[in-house]
Amino acid sequence: MIIDAHNHPNWHGHDADLILAHMDEHEIDQTWLFTSEVSEDEYSPKYHSVLPPGGSGIPLADVLGVGKQAPDRFVLGYMPHPRRPDALERTMIECPETVFIGHAPGFWAHIPDDVRHTTESYPEGLVTPSGRVGHMLRTYPNLYADLSAGSGLKAIDRDREFGRQFLVECSDRLLDTYLD
Repeated sequence: MIIDAHNHPNWHGHDADLILAHMDEHEIDQTWLFTSEVSEDEYSPKYHSVLPPGGSGIPLADVLGVGKQAPDRFVLGYMPHPRRPDALERTMIECPETVFIGHAPGFWAHIPDDVRHTTESYPEGLVTPSGRVGHMLRTYPNLYADLSAGSGLKAIDRDREFGRQFLVECSDRLLDTYLD
């Protein structure tokens, strides 16, 4: 079975029909569809061109709507606000049987132990140890981290020595997708 572990409905205009066509073309059996609810002032204006009409991310209604069109092929997911790791942590504690996948700039910005995530979507420079991402991966067996987008790569690549150690330590908790 081949699973696309990360997708958003209506992102870049990909509705259910386009997503299903892509899945069929690449022999993908199931796709996980996620929300991405953020307020308009918290993401780069360049995202306006790839978001569905409405401009407030990917709402749960879009995930549910697209998911209904092929319930056997889509796994639906909700993502807590990306700049609130405490919300994710509380949810993991309250729902220990649920698997969570950390992803996107708001998640990966918490790889260091600093406050740069409050002003930068993609912080650069050396990583201070003991960041929130590593702590949560070590603490919660129901959390995985998705490296499939640029945010994960940038977080790992910004400090190569730290990145190498992080990849080795957390290798069993990291997800990635590859499409040629």
